[in-house]
Amino acid sequence: MRWFKWLTFIFGWLLSPLTPWNDAILNIPLAYGMASLLTRVIPLSFAVIFLGCYWLTNLAGILMVLWSGHRLIKSDRPLQVHTLKKLWIWMGVFSIVILFVIWRGWVKPF
Repeated sequence: MRWFKWLTFIFGWLLSPLTPWNDAILNIPLAYGMASLLTRVIPLSFAVIFLGCYWLTNLAGILMVLWSGHRLIKSDRPLQVHTLKKLWIWMGVFSIVILFVIWRGWVKPF
């Protein structure tokens, strides 16, 4: 069972905004694919679904790290407030970039 927690932790870490490169390489393409499929069955705009999927991938990563990592990693230091602020700022910046490229017509559902 410990291996499952490690795999969950690693995959969650890859999805979470704790890695500096995860959005460009993993979360945005994953959110794009999910949004492209969901726009066919959910009557919302592609931009809204894309942003929702992007935020969900980040949230899923954070929850996976918290769930699996609390016993794997023991730390006396709590997560710093400035680290959380940086995470929110970067997620906000990427959200604005996503909206901009959709608004410009550079990204459309497949």
